Amino acid sequence: KISSRRLTRTSMPRRVIKLNVGGRRFETTAATLAPIGSPPTFFSSLLAHGDADADEYFIDRDGDTFAPVLNYLRSGRLHVPPTLSEAAVRDEATFYCVPLPPAAPPCRVRHDGLYISFGVAPAAVAASAAEGRPPPAEEEHVR
Repeated sequence: KISSRRLTRTSMPRRVIKLNVGGRRFETTAATLAPIGSPPTFFSSLLAHGDADADEYFIDRDGDTFAPVLNYLRSGRLHVPPTLSEAAVRDEATFYCVPLPPAAPPCRVRHDGLYISFGVAPAAVAASAAEGRPPPAEEEHVR
């Protein structure tokens, strides 16, 4: 269980943290891993209770799926490279207790003769809701 103790500026100096995640090495700052005032995560617990003199922390996880999580912590934007599945990255973030933004709904492009459909039209969804009907299925065309 992760400690609910929050880090303060005095307990978390702005220092470089070296991580070895599944053999891949990363360097970042303590402030990136555990921002002041943020909810507790794997990293805030590691920094609060881990060996402060450690040169590097080894985490037995997949470094490739960790990289987008670290980039999200740095930038606040989630980018999943085409070589990884978003589900794997989201599972990795869950392990570290890092909340990610909700997944975008899939965009399915369909071509039927003269019409190109990009999923359900927002107007059709709103009209269905106003009439108390369930929204149209992805396959339905709104013309």
